[in-house]
Amino acid sequence: MASQRGLRRLQALSTLSNASAALVPQLVALVSLDAVEYGAFSAVYLVFALGTSVALSAVAEAAVRSSTASGGDVDWESYSNTAGALAVVFGLIAVGVAAAVSTPQALVGAGLAVCASTYRVPIRYHEVRAGMLGKAVLADVLTVVVTLAAFAALVLSGLGRNAGVALTAWALGGLAAAFVHVRLNWSMFGQFVRWFRTEREHITPLLSESLLMDLGSIGTPFVLLPGLGISAFGVYRGVSNVAAPVRLVLGPLRPIMATRSTRSLISPRTLSLVVAASAVMGVLAAVALLLIEASGLALGVLSQLAPFAVPVGMFVAATTASMYVYIVARLSPYATGMLTARIAQTVFATALPLVGNVVGGLSGAIWGLTVSTVAAFVIWLPVARSGVSAAAGQRAGAE
Repeated sequence: MASQRGLRRLQALSTLSNASAALVPQLVALVSLDAVEYGAFSAVYLVFALGTSVALSAVAEAAVRSSTASGGDVDWESYSNTAGALAVVFGLIAVGVAAAVSTPQALVGAGLAVCASTYRVPIRYHEVRAGMLGKAVLADVLTVVVTLAAFAALVLSGLGRNAGVALTAWALGGLAAAFVHVRLNWSMFGQFVRWFRTEREHITPLLSESLLMDLGSIGTPFVLLPGLGISAFGVYRGVSNVAAPVRLVLGPLRPIMATRSTRSLISPRTLSLVVAASAVMGVLAAVALLLIEASGLALGVLSQLAPFAVPVGMFVAATTASMYVYIVARLSPYATGMLTARIAQTVFATALPLVGNVVGGLSGAIWGLTVSTVAAFVIWLPVARSGVSAAAGQRAGAE
């Protein structure tokens, strides 16, 4: 009993430390950069978001499905090196995006930040699943400490508060974490190819579905960027990042949720608690923005979101609930309708912000984003429930 309590405490600490590590780079940028610089930072961060999505689908969650199907663990060396090869690819993409939206001083920081942080995502997923929580927490703490210290040192050295400084601090924090458990060799691109060949059966459905998601959540902001301009784009992306604490709590819970039954995760009682917690998170977000405005504090882009407190609060609540049911749906190999649900969500996530921007500019785009996120919960809930029904049918058939 005591050991179980200790494990639960360590899991809670691991969740908190990971949320903090992922939140710090975003929070530093959100409260210290003006809209233009934050827009540049956010464009690079979107590359990391895409890298995270691909790494989870093609490496971490594919490995879970492969292990479930075979009854054994996947090869760790192949897993790690595939993660490393993917990280290099997205680091190079980040350099290209930074070159398009920021200054030359931001290029190295952008590439290293995205590369190190993308690598860390599937590695940490493995550590949590394998019970190496102490190592995961150590890497998280290093990320927080090094990122904050680096940002403070760079600003105090006279480099100012800009996207390049924020990206460089994030890069140093990401590198510190990545080296805690780095396992790479020169054959990693060869192993990358072999991994995709051998795990194709598990990668294809997950990656296809997640890329459709990314089309709406990542592709749409890039399409909006030219029309909004870099300053309004920074405000628009600020809305999404207000929900970052929610995503960063649920994100590290994914491997823990993978150890629980889908039935328990989507039971009426659990779902009611999730919806109630989502509503509370939304109200807190809206109130916080109004309090920041009333106090007159200058907190970068965050101070410019107060006029949108209502849609931002709704967005935070919908993000919490929709992300939860989405994770449950992906964890069940018996869930049906995933592709249909993803196509429907992508249509909403792409069309509504674009139409909103045409009709109402920045405000319209924000409301479009909010409504599309509410729709996501409605779309994914029946898919998550289908996994429970199908699993029950499988058990009944076996009996």
